[in-house]
Amino acid sequence: MLATGQTTAPAAPGAYVTYEDGYRLEGLTVTVVESRKVADSDAMPFNSADPYVVVTVGSVKKTTKIHKGEGNSVTFNEKFEIDVPAGATHLVVQMFDKDTFTSDDLLGEVKIDLKDVARANVDKFFPLAAGGKSAGELRLAVHPRGSITGKIHDALHGHGASNPISKLKEKLHRKKKHDGDSSSSSDSDSD
Repeated sequence: MLATGQTTAPAAPGAYVTYEDGYRLEGLTVTVVESRKVADSDAMPFNSADPYVVVTVGSVKKTTKIHKGEGNSVTFNEKFEIDVPAGATHLVVQMFDKDTFTSDDLLGEVKIDLKDVARANVDKFFPLAAGGKSAGELRLAVHPRGSITGKIHDALHGHGASNPISKLKEKLHRKKKHDGDSSSSSDSDSD
């Protein structure tokens, strides 16, 4: 089933979701930022959740690393580049608790219409639901891949491993630490 105003392209390499006005959604950059207020699925009081997140668009599936023993308020900060396949209508994000001896527990999920993220950057907490009930929140940063506003957003908010602002801050921190070490050694030389 297609979203309103959406047409299909042939399912072949280079096929994208195209809207009636000619706008073509080729890809998304999705950053799973953090979770909060997520109910724990483990009944034992000494067990802590081992959460991970699965991001799905059409047949494309991406998974974060498992955060062992970190509970349900987790900072993931994992970024995925996703080619949006023709016919895809939703971005589905599910948070699971990894279990060793039983199947993994669904902690919550959110289903986002691609129309809502196709033309603008979105960075917010989305409500998770499980079994028809509220199950906490998951912060996602989503923008159409290739959009300049998406790259600016990442730079300002520090998402992604190659963020230039983060690199600059780290470089300045190292320089400040190095300058602090040299001034303390020159102070002791003058004594």
